[in-house]
Amino acid sequence: MYSLNTDGPHNLLRVDVLGFWDMETLDRFKADLPKAFAALPGGPGSHLVLINALETRPQSQEVTAGLFAFLKGFEDKARRLAFVTNSAVLALQARRLFDRPGFLIAETVAEAEAFLLDAA
Repeated sequence: MYSLNTDGPHNLLRVDVLGFWDMETLDRFKADLPKAFAALPGGPGSHLVLINALETRPQSQEVTAGLFAFLKGFEDKARRLAFVTNSAVLALQARRLFDRPGFLIAETVAEAEAFLLDAA
C-alpha cells in the first residue's frame, strides 16, 4: 500500500510506501500520483518530494521495473527529493533512479524533512 499527502504551504508531497506491492497496487499508484502533484501549488520543477520507504521491503522485479519506469517520468516535477530507507537494497535502487542534484537518501524522516524544508 501507499499514502500520498500534500503540504501546500511547503509545496511538499509526502509519499509513504508500505508493504509488498502487486501490479494492482502499482496501477492505483500510477493513477493517484499525478492527482497528488496537481493538488500542489507551483508548476513542474518546483515541488519537494519526500518518499518514506521505512515500512516496505524490496519489491518484485516486475513491480520495481514498472514503478521506476513510471517515476522516471515525474523526475522533472521535483526541485528536491528525499528518499527515506534503512535498506541497502532500496537505497541502491533509489540512487540508480534519482541520483541527481537535489536528491538525498536519508535514514530518518526528520533528516529528509530538514533537507527539503531548509532549502525551501
